[in-house]
Amino acid sequence: MTQNSIPKNIILVGGGHAHALLIKQCITNPVANTRLILISPQNRTPYSGMLPGLIAGHYKYDDIHINLPALCAVANVEFIQASVYGLNPDTRTLHIGQNQDLQYDLLSIDIGSTPDHSVPGVLEYAMPVKPIATFYEHWLKIKQQIGGTQNQQNLVLIGGGAGGVEIILAMQWALEHDSLTKNKITYTLAFGTADLLPGYPKRIINLVKQCCHDRNIRLHPGFSVKLVAEPALISQKSETLPYDHLFWCTQASAADWLSASGLACNDEGFIRVNQYLQSISHPEIFAAGDIAHMEQSPRPKAGVYAVRQAPYLFDNLRKHLHGKTLTRYNPQDNFLSLLSLGNKTACGYKKPFPVVAGPWVWNWKNRIDQKFMDQFQHL
Repeated sequence: MTQNSIPKNIILVGGGHAHALLIKQCITNPVANTRLILISPQNRTPYSGMLPGLIAGHYKYDDIHINLPALCAVANVEFIQASVYGLNPDTRTLHIGQNQDLQYDLLSIDIGSTPDHSVPGVLEYAMPVKPIATFYEHWLKIKQQIGGTQNQQNLVLIGGGAGGVEIILAMQWALEHDSLTKNKITYTLAFGTADLLPGYPKRIINLVKQCCHDRNIRLHPGFSVKLVAEPALISQKSETLPYDHLFWCTQASAADWLSASGLACNDEGFIRVNQYLQSISHPEIFAAGDIAHMEQSPRPKAGVYAVRQAPYLFDNLRKHLHGKTLTRYNPQDNFLSLLSLGNKTACGYKKPFPVVAGPWVWNWKNRIDQKFMDQFQHL
């Protein structure tokens, strides 16, 4: 066997949207002379845009999850269910457990982001909304606990961005439309900024505020958490906020093992990539989705970018193998932003068009989301 005929190892770390779409492309357009491996700690990967609908009860678990082993089997991709604990880019080695190392020729990372855990007490007392698998399992247990008690419960969610808004509205809708949990909970959405939804149009902010008011969700702006204790949060201004159930949906952060590996990362730990989705420090490593920081064209964390990056990532991995010129990815400046409001209504906007809201917007969003999932559920 000649050196050129030895298959190259391409390892994909994480089952995010970009990698799922990349693997789907391999079904009809396989990469010759390669061993393609996907590593993920979960065998199901959620479509994040449908999570609020799952919490609210509009979807079932399988409706919003991609079956990674099944997808890989159809695409002739090896699936390994494991967590990555470390990376040595100099030896091109991934550490996936005690005495378990994998060698790669090319590496792609699409592991998403997690809420910031740096506030003391968060890991002990709060439930982060990511990873979604852990969060959803905890959410089901909380619903059971609330249903089994007669005591009034305080549910607090920290985070005033789009994720926090969608999650607490979905929680409120689910709990108040269940006879076992109805009228047992007080809801508080607390956030460090002066107002909800930084960067969103004023009309959407006001619409969401009115929605929270109508659903008896208390808003607590300017509450920057200093310490998470039990049974109350303490703010930087020494305010206290009691809770029985605490959820955490704050600004995203990155896995620690990335920056520890020596990869070039920004201050938040996200992988710095060039216009080809390629690490600026290690050209054999690529990254996509929330974990990638686009050095020359920074953008907010949003699933739409991961979806748009997938074909470029697939193309550039293939071209890099053959020493060809890579294809530049130019992220769009503007995209359609849709927010679920718990019940089957939604609001949204895209510059320069006006804000829209109502049940028809939720139906529109639902069709977009279902179309994305259909491509994985009918392989």
